[in-house]
Amino acid sequence: MTSTKKSEELFEEISALNEGKIFGKITEKVISGERISDEEALLLFEKASLGLSGTLANYIREKKHGDTT
Repeated sequence: MTSTKKSEELFEEISALNEGKIFGKITEKVISGERISDEEALLLFEKASLGLSGTLANYIREKKHGDTT
C-alpha cells in the first residue's frame, strides 16, 4: 500500500470520528513525519478519543515497522 493511500485512509478514519477539524494540524504533522509539540501531545491526551489516538499511533507504528506486530 502506498504512503499516499495510507494517508488518505487515515484522514477518512479521523473524519469518521468527527475529530478532523479539531486535530487536523496534528494529523498533518503525524502524516508528514514531524514531531508534535508537548502542547499538542497534551491536547491529544486530554481531549482526543481513544479511537483517534489509537489511529494516529497505529499509523506511526505501521510506517516504521510495516503491518506486522
